Parts: sequence; structure tokens; C-alpha cells
Amino acid sequence: MEEIRMMVLSENSSSRQGLAAIFAQEDTFEMVGTYAIEEGLRRAISIQPDVVLLDIEDRITPQQLERLDQLNEACPCSMILSIVTEEQNDIISALLAHGIDGCIPRGMMRGSLVKTIELVCRCGVLCLPGSIKSKVALNGAAPSAAGNIKKFVLDGNEVLTKREYEVLQLMAENLSNRQISETLFIGEATVKTHVSNILRKLKQNNRAQAVVYSYQAGLISALILFHGSLAALLKSFF
Repeated sequence: MEEIRMMVLSENSSSRQGLAAIFAQEDTFEMVGTYAIEEGLRRAISIQPDVVLLDIEDRITPQQLERLDQLNEACPCSMILSIVTEEQNDIISALLAHGIDGCIPRGMMRGSLVKTIELVCRCGVLCLPGSIKSKVALNGAAPSAAGNIKKFVLDGNEVLTKREYEVLQLMAENLSNRQISETLFIGEATVKTHVSNILRKLKQNNRAQAVVYSYQAGLISALILFHGSLAALLKSFF
């Protein structure tokens, strides 16, 4: 299995060194650079890493968010993840709005952090702190009742098919494409097509944004998998 090429970005040099030391010892990862956030976002465009890991300690600037937009456009194959404190709801919301692929709660044990990022990179599993659920509930529309499987009218009169809605529910449960295919007894390539259709119809850039938007719009009743149940997922997967 190919190594995952990782870049670590943080304004704190000690944090950069610590994270780099953790992943440099893992055969799964290859460190391709550690930088301050804005410089790293700029350099990532030429390096094209598999994953960019941001460590956001207290704030993120408008200039950094602009760089994040540029990175998403220039590096469509790079996963962008951020380590955040659960109480940083405004930062988490801003990161999701600018296309980040997941937010990892600060304070994870070393082994769990490594396996979480590997799982996100290999399978596209969504990771969000549990606190974002209440943030979304406060700022979004009231969710619909669970289990109400039907077509939903979306912006631009786009609709989800019954199968796409089923896939969306499983995305919210944090299942990978492979797990969704096994659950619904369909091919993994078919799942990828459904996921692409869901993102297009919801007008979202990635799975994280699609799940948050769907909760706000009432398409799903809860964001089911957060870091509290991540250990169980990792145990079953690995």
C-alpha cells in the first residue's frame, strides 16, 4: 500500500515538530514538509501532498481562508484536515464553509490520531467534533423526523432519489464507500456515483459540507458519528 504524503501546518513550531515526529515514525506516512499555515498553504500547491494537516490553536485569518480556497482549487486530490478544540465552533464552521474535509478533536491519543487520519485518507470517512452538532442545530433549520425516506426538493428543484437518500444517511453515520456498498449490496463504484450526485444536488464540495448542510436542511435527523464513537469504528476497521 502506498505511503500517504503528509504536510503539517501550524503557527506553533513546537506543534509542527511534535506532529511531524509522530507521523514520521509511521510506515504509512511520508512527511513532505512542515510550515506556518499561510506559507504551507502556498507551498502545498506545488508539492501536491495527499493530506494537509492544519493545527488551528486559536484563530484563522481571512488571508488563510483565502489560501484554503486556492488550495482546494489547485489541489483537488489533496485531503485537508484540521486539528481543533471542540469549543472552536466559529472556526470549525468557517473551515467547513471553505471546503475542509474534516476536523479532528484536539487531545486524541497518538495511536487514535494516526489511525483516524489514515482512515479518512484511505476511505473518505468524515470526522467532526461532537460540539458541531449543537452548533448546526442552533444555526440551521429544524431537522425532519428520522426515518422519513422520500424525495426532497432542493435548491434548483434538484431531488434526491430514494437510493441517494439512503446513501446520504449512511454518509452521516460515517460509513466509508466500501461499507456503504456492503450495507446496501451495491458496487463501490455505484456508491461513488451516488456520492457525486449527492454533492452536486446539494451544491456542496465534499462529504463534510454535505452532511452539515443536510442536517441544517432537515434531510437527516442527526450527525451520528463523532469522536465519541470513533474508537469503535477504528476497532472494527483495523
